[in-house]
Amino acid sequence: MNEHISKHKIIVSKTAEIITNGRFDESTRHVWIVLHGYGQLPEFFIKSFVGLSNTFIIAPSGLSKAYLKGFNGRVGANWMTSHEREEEILDYNNYLNQVIKYFFLEKEKNIQINVLGFSQGAATACRFVNQTKIKLNQIVLWGGLVPIELMDSSEFLKNNITIVHGTNDEFIHSKKQQFIYELDKLSTKGVKNIEYEGTHKVENQIFRELQLKYWT
Repeated sequence: MNEHISKHKIIVSKTAEIITNGRFDESTRHVWIVLHGYGQLPEFFIKSFVGLSNTFIIAPSGLSKAYLKGFNGRVGANWMTSHEREEEILDYNNYLNQVIKYFFLEKEKNIQINVLGFSQGAATACRFVNQTKIKLNQIVLWGGLVPIELMDSSEFLKNNITIVHGTNDEFIHSKKQQFIYELDKLSTKGVKNIEYEGTHKVENQIFRELQLKYWT
């Protein structure tokens, strides 16, 4: 019996959801594209960004979804895994580029457009920013770092990048020495660092205070 097992790849259309908060009209001064962490959903993640004036929040969803435990119950989304990682990165970059076009953000001249990535979404945000053509005001990495392939990219590091992390972030504590080493390395290249008292989550009050102080 002659067997020949091959892998084939095709591009398919996929329905993706986007959750928004606020009004996108003539009063809008700030747009935040916020990318959730592993196992989260945008309809819950976006609640960390309520109560902002003249601000429109766009929360896309990771394209892959799965039950968080077992075969039923709560569902979470993620941006990528290590399996076929290059294709997954290309897929979510194409998706996020379509989000930009959907809201006509490339045509906006008088609105500050910002990107925030939380946890796994931090690396996603960096890879998206590295290839987008639109002008961005701020890139915020909350509870995450720049992915290794962009750590020495002078072009990417020209952006206004801020890393925000909690003093009691349980994910950072497990690899704190490596985190501090990479944070120090990025600081020498102009990346700003803000530490606050908190855990591995985006605190609404903290975000609002930081936006007013640094990102308006």
